[in-house]
Amino acid sequence: MWCPKCGSEYREGFTECAYCHVPLVEEEPVIPEDEAEEPKPVLDEDNNILLTAEEAQEEYYRPVKPYRTVADRSNDMRTSGYTLTAVGVLGLIILLLCIFGVIPIKLYPGIGTYMTYAVMGALFLLFTFMGIRSFIQLKELEAEAEREEGKITEIENWFLENYDSAKISEGITSGSNYNDMSGEYYYRIAFMKEKISGRFMDLEPAFMDYIVEELYQKIFDEK
Repeated sequence: MWCPKCGSEYREGFTECAYCHVPLVEEEPVIPEDEAEEPKPVLDEDNNILLTAEEAQEEYYRPVKPYRTVADRSNDMRTSGYTLTAVGVLGLIILLLCIFGVIPIKLYPGIGTYMTYAVMGALFLLFTFMGIRSFIQLKELEAEAEREEGKITEIENWFLENYDSAKISEGITSGSNYNDMSGEYYYRIAFMKEKISGRFMDLEPAFMDYIVEELYQKIFDEK
C-alpha cells in the first residue's frame, strides 16, 4: 500500500498514511521530487523527540515478522516430536511385519528386496531419532518459555501499575499531525515503547512489538 501524497510505502493492513492522513492506494504513485514530503519525527508533550523521522519510518514501514513466543515454538516442537516418533515406530513395526511375512507384500526378489527394506528401515529409524531428539530439546525450550513468560508478566504488570489510558493520553500531544485515531495509535505505541525501553533495556524489537501490542489491546481495545 502507498500514500498518494508523500509516496511512503506501508505494509498490508494499513489504510491511511500516518503523516498525511489520506487513504492509501494499491499502486505506487509517481511523485515529483519537489513535492515529496519527508516523514515527521514523533514528539512527546514537551516537544522532545521520541523517534526521529528516520526511526519512525523504519519502525512503521519495516516488513512484518510476527513474534512467536517460546511457548508457541515449544508447542510446535512437542507436536513434531510426537508425530516423528509415531511415524518412525509405527513404520518400523510394519516393516518388521512385512519382513517376517505377517503382512504379505510383493517385492522384486533378490537384492532389490533387501535394499528396499534397508532404505525404509533407515528412514523410519531417522524419524524415530528425530522425534526423540525433539523431546530432549523440548525440556530446554520449556524452561526458556517459562523464563520468557515471567519476563512478559513482569513488564506488563509494571506498565499497567504505572500507566492507563488516561496517563498515556496525557503523555502524548494532540497536535495537528495526530488529530485522528490513526495517528493517535502510532503516537500511543511510540509513547509505550519509549517508557518500556527506559525501564527494561535491550529488548529485541520483535519482542517489544509483541508486548506493546498485547498491552495496547488490554488498555484500549477492552474499554
